[in-house]
Amino acid sequence: MADELVEQDALPICPEPGCGESFTTHRGLASHMKKHARPVECPYCNREVRYLGPHLIKDHPEQGKDDQLVEGVRELVNENVRLRARIAELEAANS
Repeated sequence: MADELVEQDALPICPEPGCGESFTTHRGLASHMKKHARPVECPYCNREVRYLGPHLIKDHPEQGKDDQLVEGVRELVNENVRLRARIAELEAANS
């Protein structure tokens, strides 16, 4: 079963650089990985937001049209996709 405790030497560890937190279940690690996907910091006001696109449209409509920002948002989205894929891999490995 996915929620069963794993042996001590097989504890799942967060692969996110600088984190390294360990868990007693793979489900716990999968749940934890979601923390690394959000929030993101707005490059204009440094506020942490859950969804950068809507924040830019609402709070920074002129700056949101900037080409550099569009590329930065694209990079953040790609990182989020990478993290979600990793979460799916971990969940699939334990089902």
